[in-house]
Amino acid sequence: MSSFIEWRTEQGHKQPWLITNEDSTLAVAALWDVWRGNEVPLWSCTLITTEAAPEFLPWHSRMPVMLSREECVRWLDNAAEIPPDDPLFRAELKFPLVLHPLASSIGNSRNKNAALLEPVGEVVWLESG
Repeated sequence: MSSFIEWRTEQGHKQPWLITNEDSTLAVAALWDVWRGNEVPLWSCTLITTEAAPEFLPWHSRMPVMLSREECVRWLDNAAEIPPDDPLFRAELKFPLVLHPLASSIGNSRNKNAALLEPVGEVVWLESG
């Protein structure tokens, strides 16, 4: 995926943060399905989360399970059986993250403006452990 948004309370208000990877897309564990019970198929997706890595903990107590290139191959192997206690699910940054503060107006679904993804303050860098 290209990014995700986390909200945290700062000075009494909720602040949205856009989280990206400067070098490439974010590789995360996710599941998808398609339901074909109606005329139009319904596609759905869910991210697999884990405890937050220590570097990410100031933003949220949980985070997506991040995957290295090697782990992506394993995750996408339909024949692989990956138990819930597998090290793949450990709370670890597998690549550096870039966090951009955003305007809180991004939380209003009526707002449809690309400018909402522009940083409104200092960018934060989290190095992978």
